[in-house]
Amino acid sequence: KFYRLKVLDLSHCCQLKCTPNFDCILQLEKLLLNGCSALNEIDASICRLTKLTILSMKDCTSLEQLPNHSGLRQDGKCSMSNMSKLEELNLQGCGQLQSLPPQPSSLKRLLLRGCKMLKVVH
Repeated sequence: KFYRLKVLDLSHCCQLKCTPNFDCILQLEKLLLNGCSALNEIDASICRLTKLTILSMKDCTSLEQLPNHSGLRQDGKCSMSNMSKLEELNLQGCGQLQSLPPQPSSLKRLLLRGCKMLKVVH
């Protein structure tokens, strides 16, 4: 259905607890999840979004972790470092986020202001 979709804005979907599976929208370049206050799980398929340039999850206050290992690389693991075009990752205000997995070398802007529980940055 949405094979050509380039931008997906689910911002302020306050009841959203888990992102959808992204396998049907692999052309996505911009994903906005700002203000999804109940969001606490990011589907591992997000790692397949190799064309994504902007990922914004500002004020996702229930989010504790990002996908790190569970489903994509050739060795069978998910890694956000596979998102080779990602230039901006906005996690401002994600007060429950505890760790940040390795990020792609393409990243130019990493916004972490207000991540009070953040302990580990890889």
